[in-house]
Amino acid sequence: MKQETSRRETWLAVLLIFFATVLTYGVFIPQLGFYRDDWYMIWAGQVRGLGGIIDLFQTDRPFIGYLYALDYRLLGAAPIGWHLLALAVRLVSGLSFLWFIRLLWPGRKIEAVLLALLYVVYPGFLQQGNAATYINLLMAVAASVLSLALTAFALRSRNSRVAVACTLGAFLLVVFYLSIFESMIGLEAARLVIIFYLVMEIEHVGWKSAVKRTILWAWPYLLAAGGFLVWRLFFFNATRHSADVDSLFAGYAESPLRAAVTIFIETIKDFIETIFLSWVVPFYQATVNGDYATLGLSLVVAAVITSGALLYLRLYKRMDQEGQSFSSTALWVGGLITLLALLPISLAGRSVSFSFGWDRYTLHAALGAVLVIGALTSGLPEKARNGLLLALMMGGVITQIYSGAAYRDFWSNQRALWWQLSWRAPDIDEGTLLYARLSSFGFFEDYEIYSPANLIYSPDEKIKISADLINSQTVPLLLKQEVKGKTHREVYVRKNYKNALMMVFPTGDSCLHVIDGQKVELPGFGSMDLLYLAPFSKIGRINVSAPPSVPSETIFGKPPEQNWCYYYQKISLARQQENWTEAARLSDEAAEKQFQPRDRSEWIPVFEAYANTGQLEKAAEIAPLMLENRDMILLFCSQLGYRDNFPAPYNYDYVFSTLCVPAP
Repeated sequence: MKQETSRRETWLAVLLIFFATVLTYGVFIPQLGFYRDDWYMIWAGQVRGLGGIIDLFQTDRPFIGYLYALDYRLLGAAPIGWHLLALAVRLVSGLSFLWFIRLLWPGRKIEAVLLALLYVVYPGFLQQGNAATYINLLMAVAASVLSLALTAFALRSRNSRVAVACTLGAFLLVVFYLSIFESMIGLEAARLVIIFYLVMEIEHVGWKSAVKRTILWAWPYLLAAGGFLVWRLFFFNATRHSADVDSLFAGYAESPLRAAVTIFIETIKDFIETIFLSWVVPFYQATVNGDYATLGLSLVVAAVITSGALLYLRLYKRMDQEGQSFSSTALWVGGLITLLALLPISLAGRSVSFSFGWDRYTLHAALGAVLVIGALTSGLPEKARNGLLLALMMGGVITQIYSGAAYRDFWSNQRALWWQLSWRAPDIDEGTLLYARLSSFGFFEDYEIYSPANLIYSPDEKIKISADLINSQTVPLLLKQEVKGKTHREVYVRKNYKNALMMVFPTGDSCLHVIDGQKVELPGFGSMDLLYLAPFSKIGRINVSAPPSVPSETIFGKPPEQNWCYYYQKISLARQQENWTEAARLSDEAAEKQFQPRDRSEWIPVFEAYANTGQLEKAAEIAPLMLENRDMILLFCSQLGYRDNFPAPYNYDYVFSTLCVPAP
């Protein structure tokens, strides 16, 4: 009877972890896509094949190239496959953690389940939505936790064959995860701590004997970690600066004392951030300006998971938990795991930060961080302990749901940008340099722009369209109209700043605006730097006579609904073609469907279409709507000051007199 109860408890615990993982990370999967570093990998796979993906990573982490190639072969270029795989890997990680904790403290099953729930929703890492980029890190972390669990199982096993098999499996997983992310090598030092604890707990020996037994158990892992270090330090030459060990050591050699102090301070800071601040800072950042719809969804998901946890606690609250001192051992074991996991990150010159993806360094250390939280709450009365851990779990769920919603909205904005550009620009001339800015989400790297652009306009060729960001380094190049080359992961991109083409979503209520440098139509774009740089945008880089280029639905998803923005892009294209009749027809069709803009500047091509086809009554109906936005009208009229830019059949006199001459 007791064995049957234990079996049912185990299955319920597994189901609880399963549903917590799926509900927390799976709710937005159909609406997620590609982001950030995903793009250059997807571009390489589409254009250069598996060999192209492998080549991308030969400069720093060659094994990742082969792993990405395998992923790409299995998953292809559809986003959903990458997100489902990331979800599955996250589930493996959570279940491995549950197994690991129960192997360390077999008599503390309730704590193990609660801590596993905390680990699954740990809010210090919010990159789950960026699946294609972080799938390999997720695999490495899952492999590391499973490897530690296998080591613990081998130590507790009474069957020598099982122990050898588990040790071999753990050894192979060490090689696997270190080949992905070398900075996780601190977990191998943490493994020594775990083996030492288990030897003392299982064999009841003194610390001296425990040290000897630890070395006997640990030698395969020491061999794996030591072999990897020898290869990494003495045989592999990383040419990518961020992974160049020689450059790192040279920096330390300049001021060893300062380097040591910096490493010490940064490690302690990362330690505090990973264990404590991770439960507060990301939650605040996610919710402070969050929308109520996402808040409602996150509360529902958190309530469902909490209800499952409460059901588990009610059914098994009387389960035997005696026989081990959890709080003291979990505190020092968890603390050392966290510290040792973070130390190599500091040695590599990186640090934890809850912004811009730098939270990725917390994930492998979360193993120890959750143990510390469990230890600090273990001494509380049972109800207080359970309530506090469930409250932290709910906070983690809410934070992760908000993170998923942000990735959903980012993908929605990216899809809108590229589909609307395809409606607006049938083709873009080779050598064009694109600038793109979203109203709510920024691009961090130029390949986030040129990779999808080339997938649309040059899917089977070299990179014919480049891109750049607007910042203090690139603006002087644009002003001087320079020509530069840049190599990223062995991919060369030539940038001709004489051929700039700018596009922007000025506000959340706007469509994509492709900027004509001779006729700027937006009141500052929400940013004065773009207003200043807009004259450099050459609308003639769009080939208006080419057949339309259509984005791949596999990559970019189905096209958005043909609402006002579809008509705005097509009207703008007809205007650039000087096909005013087509522009007016499209305007009529949009009006019949009751589509109209919320951004007043988007009335301009409609007004011009009617004015230039003699439909002055329709133009007169639109004029008052445009005049409501005086800033936009002032900018528009300033462009009309260059009359030579508006030759016949442009009805210059009517447009100017209607919009730009003050009423008497």
